[in-house]
Amino acid sequence: MNYSLFLSLVLISLILFSCGCTDNTSESGYSVSDEGILSVDNSGYSAASTVIYEKDGIISEEVVISVEGSTPVYSVLTYPEDPCCAVVFAPGAGVSAVDHKARAESYAESGIAFLAVDIRGNGGKSKGYPLDISKDLGYYLNGEIPQYYRIVGDLTYGESYLSERFGVPVYAVGSSNGGRYAAIAAAIDSNFSGYFGVSTSGFSFPKGDYSAATLRFIRSINPDNYIGMISPSPVYIFHSPDDNIIEFEYGQDFYTLAGEPKEFIAFNGNHGLNGEVDDNIVNILSESEPESLSDAEPISGI
Repeated sequence: MNYSLFLSLVLISLILFSCGCTDNTSESGYSVSDEGILSVDNSGYSAASTVIYEKDGIISEEVVISVEGSTPVYSVLTYPEDPCCAVVFAPGAGVSAVDHKARAESYAESGIAFLAVDIRGNGGKSKGYPLDISKDLGYYLNGEIPQYYRIVGDLTYGESYLSERFGVPVYAVGSSNGGRYAAIAAAIDSNFSGYFGVSTSGFSFPKGDYSAATLRFIRSINPDNYIGMISPSPVYIFHSPDDNIIEFEYGQDFYTLAGEPKEFIAFNGNHGLNGEVDDNIVNILSESEPESLSDAEPISGI
């Protein structure tokens, strides 16, 4: 769906839904400030891992993270014996963690631990519903936790898990809608060492007759309100001029809101990750010169 049309439909549903509603106190672990900034306490979780396979020094595991009051979230962790750093990766809408198997192996072969989070509602093993801002608003106004918040929380749990397990810098990486979740996670969890957003942007909600509670909710899910908070950790935004899902200008606008240090990288392709973007990310994370990268087959996917 065209991004502008999507926002127009969301506007109509938010105005209709918010009439006469007020927000209530949310459950422990998640809170939203008066300015609409989300906070997540990511200390109370448990994790269990099961080895999927081990080959040529690369290990892949299924990691299940559980938090009281929520259904578990599944992830696939692929890593070398002694990683130099790690990433928490949030795929785009409709893409599961296992769809990035080849990508995860490629990063691991470059010395990077790769935790692909199975985003709730993306069609994988993590239970949930596809992105539905109106439905999440309903939960928020009823004093319950919107799935959007839970997904952001899942990414911060992933950061905590990788930090404790490997003791290396952990970066938030997200593609398309996953980039929105990842930006918020990187902003509210200062333990992330940086953020990579691919084919992503904030939400440019049209003006409307929103209630105060609805406005607070809108701010709380909008990466535009968070990306400036990631500084002094670095921000890298990748966007293709030929993107037909989230137009190039939205990516540029998103980048301008980030603090320093930051870098905007235009890439060849359409929407989502590809081999060129992967090579750039790996190069940045490994602090290698581009000439040292081996020729790799392009890996596509959102």
